[in-house]
Amino acid sequence: MVIVGKFGKTHGSKGNILVHSFTQIPENIRLFSEYYFKNGDLIEIRFIKKKNTGFLTKLNGVESSEKAKKFTNKYIYIKKDCLPKVNNDEYYFTDLIGLDVYIGNIKIGKITDVNNHGAGDYCEVKKKTGLFLFPFLKDHVKEVNIELNKIILCKNYYSNEI
Repeated sequence: MVIVGKFGKTHGSKGNILVHSFTQIPENIRLFSEYYFKNGDLIEIRFIKKKNTGFLTKLNGVESSEKAKKFTNKYIYIKKDCLPKVNNDEYYFTDLIGLDVYIGNIKIGKITDVNNHGAGDYCEVKKKTGLFLFPFLKDHVKEVNIELNKIILCKNYYSNEI
């Protein structure tokens, strides 16, 4: 399962709740037909309208703000096979997390997270000696091989990390 959003604050007294989209184009969160909690329970979400940076929504069976508050800060998931296919040189963050990171033939660690700081994506790598970050850019990444569970970084930039 893949996280596509998060429940925010409640709105009003009738159980409406804001949803913050994590999709590249925020409105795309509305395109999926099924949403889930982490435990696999189905969530029935009705999107009412765009509100500020999120969406005002209504959850099936939730008729009060007290009930809606129970969902605040909970993540919204979809099944991975519902995601659109990507091009050969594109990856979902979830595809990169867990990949072994190599510089040349030497394994230096494993990707634990991928984030966007506004100027681009960067990967967090857990090494024996601590945390290491690298930008997910073609100049820095020599190869990504999902099937072999590895990513190879360019020696030019990272020889001191070996």
